[in-house]
Amino acid sequence: MSGSILPARSSAPSDIALIEAPTSLGLRPLTPGHEPGCWRAPAALMRAGLGKELQPQRHVALPHPTYRFDRDPGSTIRNGTSLRAYCGEISGTVAAALSDGLFPLVIGGDCSILLGCLAGAKRSGPCALIHVDGHADFYHPGNYDVARPGSAAGMDLALATGRGEALLSRWGEPAMPLVDDLQVVQIGERESEVADYSFPDFRTSSIHKMTIESFLRDGPARAGAQALARSTGRVWLHVDVDVLDQSIMPAVDSARHSRHDLRSAQWPDPHSVGVGPAGGREYRDLRSRTRPDRSNRRAAGALHRSGLPRASDGAYIRVMSPLRFMLLAGVLISQPAASRDDVTPWTPVGIASDQFESHAAFDPATGAIFFVRSAKDFSGWRILTSRCSPMGWTQPVDAPFAGDGVEADPWFERGGRGLWFISTRSTDGVHRKDLDVWRAERDVRGRWGLPKRLPAPVNSTGNEWFPRIGKDGWLYFGSDRPGGLGKTDIWRARRNGTRGWRVENAGAGLNGPGDEYEALPAPDGRSMVLMASDGLYLTRATRTGWSKRVKLGAAINATGSEIGALFSPSGRSLMFARDLKGRRSGEFFVWHINGREAWPPSCPGATAR
Repeated sequence: MSGSILPARSSAPSDIALIEAPTSLGLRPLTPGHEPGCWRAPAALMRAGLGKELQPQRHVALPHPTYRFDRDPGSTIRNGTSLRAYCGEISGTVAAALSDGLFPLVIGGDCSILLGCLAGAKRSGPCALIHVDGHADFYHPGNYDVARPGSAAGMDLALATGRGEALLSRWGEPAMPLVDDLQVVQIGERESEVADYSFPDFRTSSIHKMTIESFLRDGPARAGAQALARSTGRVWLHVDVDVLDQSIMPAVDSARHSRHDLRSAQWPDPHSVGVGPAGGREYRDLRSRTRPDRSNRRAAGALHRSGLPRASDGAYIRVMSPLRFMLLAGVLISQPAASRDDVTPWTPVGIASDQFESHAAFDPATGAIFFVRSAKDFSGWRILTSRCSPMGWTQPVDAPFAGDGVEADPWFERGGRGLWFISTRSTDGVHRKDLDVWRAERDVRGRWGLPKRLPAPVNSTGNEWFPRIGKDGWLYFGSDRPGGLGKTDIWRARRNGTRGWRVENAGAGLNGPGDEYEALPAPDGRSMVLMASDGLYLTRATRTGWSKRVKLGAAINATGSEIGALFSPSGRSLMFARDLKGRRSGEFFVWHINGREAWPPSCPGATAR
């Protein structure tokens, strides 16, 4: 089942574009020479009255593609070449629907339709993903034997996030993954109950995971909140009905009994639904468009991986009710709810104060924290440090390498031997007015030496900010030097052998006509958080450079003042500072991107301010 949530606008009941995608290309034959029957699902649902119930403004029935039983000579994935072509048809149909202001509802077919759906949705702007499936669908060459043909229906989430054969994992111009891990929520996984379906690399990825147990415990509203926290305005919802127990939906190729029943979740009351999207505008009351045991016209999806027998053509009515509410949950909750659940203040006594705290860095060697404290108006920056004691964090003091100017933006190299920062400290007895990049290094005994100012062209006659080294080896920093694409841009530098440094603009994916100050590469190098004049953005690495940035949701950008981002070593959490104005001024917050982890480092005696 696959559909989309479009929180940027409200859809009238007739705004639906119903798209049938009768395909089994992504599945293996159940018996030799027999095509899996899930391609019959769209026709079965139409006979059961789905079209009459939805009354779509547009109805497109894509053809049933030819299923081949021999190996595809152009791919290691079963029917890979045909699947790429068929997903191209889905993509074009979905893109056309969105371009015409319609709500695309795609009925499969197997889970491989997700690739075409996301490719089409991305043509009209960035798109996050809610992946509802009883399995993670995370097979890729890194975790299975490629000697046998892979089946895309068991790979769709891995392929969508850029893992696996380029034929199905790279889309668009420039070719890149369909969605970043940070913008994916996977709901309903029960693979931890079955060792054969467990993927260690899925568990350690930055995809946010809600197993069927945690979904039932926390409820649909929290699931929707966490999804919208990763949203950039549009969310594609993909649902595989094998998330249901086989006593409810037996007609799937991966049916099994579960200890859990999706119907036991606390679903919203369909007769009292009012939707408040991220943009703040209220949707019309959906009460008049919601009836028990029928598919809601806005919150509908598409069954897939189900070979519904003709005798069970009406079975979709039994499963549509909980799945309909799952769709509604994604748009029901507001961004403040997401903030409560996923973004929490970090205000330990000794660190938090009535001044402005920002730009934290934790010493990987000692566990001490280095951070910037400034006046409430964010002036007079100084780098302070505090260590954990039995009584909590110690009183912050100047960094051991402190100079006579304003100093900020500390960042530790991996291992902690070197620390990068910016400063206006004096050089050769002359006090500088512009901020430059500096690096301090400590010896094997842990004693800090005198910091060194980086030479030109890294430093310029203008200001430099926020030096950070990415996994790609580039030193990223902000600068207002001439030659940029806007006012202040992100630049990057790399050592050029023994001849100094090579410096270049980081490109249009990161930079626009306004101000961009800070670029923080993720630990795995696949994405980057960017601070511009109006808040934090996300971009990702592609073969041709960084993708066009997308702004993080209102759960993160609550005031537009968010600065000084820092990833945890795992990349699963992000710390940043936010200006709360008034007495509290700037404070630290932590976004738990992928569930709670033991970070920031705890200090046993510390308490919150």
